Amino acid sequence: MKAQWWLIGIVGAISLGATGCGQSPAPLHKRPVHSDGPAALTSATRLRVRIVNGTDQAQPPGRITRKARDQAVAAAIRVVKSAILPPGSRNVARLPGKTLQEPAQVSACDPLVDATSLWLIRGSSGTLQTFLVGHVPAGMTNEETGSATLRGVTTSYSVADIPRGKHPSQETLVFTFWPVGRARATGLRVDALTVPYGALCMSGGGGDAVPSPARTGNH
Repeated sequence: MKAQWWLIGIVGAISLGATGCGQSPAPLHKRPVHSDGPAALTSATRLRVRIVNGTDQAQPPGRITRKARDQAVAAAIRVVKSAILPPGSRNVARLPGKTLQEPAQVSACDPLVDATSLWLIRGSSGTLQTFLVGHVPAGMTNEETGSATLRGVTTSYSVADIPRGKHPSQETLVFTFWPVGRARATGLRVDALTVPYGALCMSGGGGDAVPSPARTGNH
């Protein structure tokens, strides 16, 4: 991923109620999220929202209005909130290593909105991958599941979900994870990537501006 445009900041004043990939994020609250069932984001979840450049090459930025940016931010928060995590998942402020510094998959659009939360999961990466593939958020479908290896060593795992029937999608939920420490634990990065209206998106046929999320009814 290329240079970050600007940091919107830590989402502290936004309530993540039932309405619904740099710098280490600051905690909103000190208490972690615990659950006997699948974990969910709450107002206590540490969450970072930023604007990023998702294209492989620097492109002249599109004219992004404040309304389009705000719509994309709201959508990213909604999408990252929809992630279903294993019981006992613990929200954390940071995770070690370079593997989890960026999402495993991004759209070729400039700019993107990226809402990120970090988690420590009990169990192996393979077990987490199986759980995520089997627990796709409502209205979404699993787009991609895989792992990356280097000289025979697995370097990361990833799962990506998109809204069902939306191709190409303006919303992507990306899970990037890798074992951490000596214990059987896995560090998980959850990213919700959304595309503001007016963003320049690259494709085989050249660049084009994406349609307005408001006009397509996605948000």
